[in-house]
Amino acid sequence: MTRTVKATALRIFKEVQDKGERAEEDLVKLTTKVQNHIITNILLGKDKSFEVLSYENEDDTTTDMELGDFIDATVLAFFERFKKNKITMIIPALLKY
Repeated sequence: MTRTVKATALRIFKEVQDKGERAEEDLVKLTTKVQNHIITNILLGKDKSFEVLSYENEDDTTTDMELGDFIDATVLAFFERFKKNKITMIIPALLKY
C-alpha cells in the first residue's frame, strides 16, 4: 500500500511540476485530487484512478476526466442536488426525477 501511495502522489506532483515554475495550483484542489487518486488506486488497483472517463455536466456537456476526479465530481453533484431540493432528504424517491 505504501508503494501505491508514493507512486500516485509522485505522478500527480510530476504533472504539476511539468507545468513549469510559473504554474499556480489551488492547494485545496490539488490536495483533494491527490487524496482521491490514492484512495481509488488502493481500492481498485495500481493506476486505475488515472483511466479517463466522460463525465456529463449539468449543462449536458461532457468533460473527459480521470476516474479519481470523476468520483469526486459525482459525489459533489449528488450533494448539490440535495442542496437544491431539501425535500429529497425526506422523500428520497424524488431523486429519480
